[in-house]
Amino acid sequence: IAPLACAIGLIIWALIFFFSRYVSLASIIAAAAIPVTAWIVYGKQGRLLPAFLTALGMLIIWRHKSNIQRLIQGSEHRFVRSKDKKI
Repeated sequence: IAPLACAIGLIIWALIFFFSRYVSLASIIAAAAIPVTAWIVYGKQGRLLPAFLTALGMLIIWRHKSNIQRLIQGSEHRFVRSKDKKI
């Protein structure tokens, strides 16, 4: 639907995940970045696509509300590669 916005969102997701190791944090930030990018890139062509992506991003962030609470509390699980796990 919006390849450039999605590509930028994917890059942002990968960077946030690489540096934080939180899948949920990367997903939340990407869900916010895609609509912002859509408004910048596609906003002059019409408002329907950016508005749809904004609603979708808000839904994704709302669905992550328990993850947001755990991130704030410091109890969210980080991604750990199997060779990094302690035995």
